[in-house]
Amino acid sequence: KLCEGILNILEKDTKTSCQTACLEALRILSRDKKVLVPVTTKRNMQILMRLAKLDAVEDPLERVSEFPVIVEALKCLCNIIFNSAVAQKLSLELNLAAMLCSLLKKCKDQQLVGDIKCFDLRLLFLLSLLHTDIRSQLRQELQGVQVLTQALESSLNVRWTGEYIAAEDHDRPPLSLQETNCAIEALKALFNVTLDSWNVHSKNESHQFRYMAAILRYCLLTTGPTEDKTEELHSNAINLLSNVPVSCLDVLITPSSQEETDIKYNGMSMGAIQILLDFMEKRIDKVWSVKIVLKYGFFRHIKQWMSVLFGSSYREGLTPVLSLLTECCRTHRNIRKFIKAQVCQIAIQI
Repeated sequence: KLCEGILNILEKDTKTSCQTACLEALRILSRDKKVLVPVTTKRNMQILMRLAKLDAVEDPLERVSEFPVIVEALKCLCNIIFNSAVAQKLSLELNLAAMLCSLLKKCKDQQLVGDIKCFDLRLLFLLSLLHTDIRSQLRQELQGVQVLTQALESSLNVRWTGEYIAAEDHDRPPLSLQETNCAIEALKALFNVTLDSWNVHSKNESHQFRYMAAILRYCLLTTGPTEDKTEELHSNAINLLSNVPVSCLDVLITPSSQEETDIKYNGMSMGAIQILLDFMEKRIDKVWSVKIVLKYGFFRHIKQWMSVLFGSSYREGLTPVLSLLTECCRTHRNIRKFIKAQVCQIAIQI
């Protein structure tokens, strides 16, 4: 009844402050699946979509005072769709994915829309995760790969110096928390949309994936506001690279610059490959630390807890980067020889 009362208020043309307060309350209530059963209707979904500016296809995002309402409405939709199978079906019927793509395009080159963009991307990630039909719609009808790639590019503030070559500024500051979160949500949504994309059938697709791989190279060379956020950013970039056709991964290495900080091999910059090796080393260290605790843990309940928590997750965390490096080595000679040289160097030190 409380949820229904809130939605009845939201249906009316009330003040922005009242709408924001109502949506904040609804967001908290929408975490409970039982509460959602009576309120997950087409009418109520349309109310939230209207408040999130998902029905105004042509209207630009101009009124900054409305931005908090848009963000809270998107947050409510995220909770409701995640917790309700009925809402997931309604989202397909209401063509929610297309409206989210339109809103995302409006955010391009706009100021103060970071949170709107972030939760738009999160909702696209959830829809593409929970509904295979929406995943297909995004890829085939809505140019989802292109739209999401542009969102990732703008979140990372990529500047280009040549075809598939992004400008490298080793002195650039880390991404802000908001920029990092937006990039992570875009990476996760792109991962879902590009599943089963190993076979490239057209020149346009090849360009699209090469362009994406060049952005992902830049992403690997970028840091977030904290070490944990940087690892999360790089982890999602590696997951997405696993979906990129191997033939398009050659852009991970570029002609080397004259900068001393550049990691070079055979005239090519290997900075991104070194990041992948460092990432793999960190994951291997985690595997060994978990194994040591499991083997020599002093308290039985701690051993059991660690086993449940890390039993399979550490393997899942290591597999993508190992698979990616394996495919790169198999297909690209310079990458293979660089990694071989690194391994030999470690062996000599041992």
